[in-house]
Amino acid sequence: NKLFSNFIVSYMYQINTSQEFLYFPAQQDGQVDDIVTNLIYEVRERSSSGNGNVIQYLLAVLFTLLARIHAEENNINAETQPKIASLLDIISYINQNSNTVNLSVLEERFSYSSGYISRMIKQHCGQSFTQLVQNAKLQHAREILKTTDTSIVEVAEESGFQDSQYFSKLFKEKFGLTPRQYRKMCQESIVSSF
Repeated sequence: NKLFSNFIVSYMYQINTSQEFLYFPAQQDGQVDDIVTNLIYEVRERSSSGNGNVIQYLLAVLFTLLARIHAEENNINAETQPKIASLLDIISYINQNSNTVNLSVLEERFSYSSGYISRMIKQHCGQSFTQLVQNAKLQHAREILKTTDTSIVEVAEESGFQDSQYFSKLFKEKFGLTPRQYRKMCQESIVSSF
């Protein structure tokens, strides 16, 4: 289901950090309540080997019902689904090419105007194109810091930042730690897990 897959992808790539949950208004007919009650019963009370199929079925029904409620509440129609799929492709491309991507490249690759791409990113991600690229670069830097001993200056350069001090400032604003502190924390957590 696109609603849930989009939410999960947004969460994984930290695209729309203001949306930490999906909200569904209470329904008067009690269908959702009944399904959730049955799910709880199956999980807690039934331990037979066949209840996995029942749980999968109930989850499928629940997600389908919630998607329908969401579409009705937000007037989502079939026209918006391809746009969301295109946006996910654009975001994936940005994440993979954050050092070289710009609106002209996206315009040529995805056959949308740069203005349209910017508006779509702002509308669905809650941030500008520049912020999205910057966040992708910072995520890339975080992975390098976590998995290598590369110097902070080199991490900044590899992540697409020319100025390592500016990189450190942005990193601290985003993650609450300097790059050096973040690396140390990661190394300590690896050591303590042994």
